[in-house]
Amino acid sequence: MTINYDITNYKKFNWYDTQAYKFNRDNNNGYIYGYVEWYGNQDLDDTLDNEEDVSWSWFKSEQERDKELKEVSDDNT
Repeated sequence: MTINYDITNYKKFNWYDTQAYKFNRDNNNGYIYGYVEWYGNQDLDDTLDNEEDVSWSWFKSEQERDKELKEVSDDNT
C-alpha cells in the first residue's frame, strides 16, 4: 500500500484508554494524556496492523497535549 504523506491524521487519547494500560497499569510516570499521529487516508487500526509510520506523544496534562497538538496540526495545514 502506498502512503499519502500529504494526509496527516491525529487522535487524542489518555493512558487508560490504551492497550498499554492493560499491560503496564499505572507505570507511565504521570504521562496520562497523549495523541497519535499517522499518515495516509486509512484508519488508525489499519495503520497499526500494517506496521506503518505511527508516532505517539505523551504529556502530563490535557493542556500540554492540546497546546502541542494544536501547534503540530496547524503546521500541517
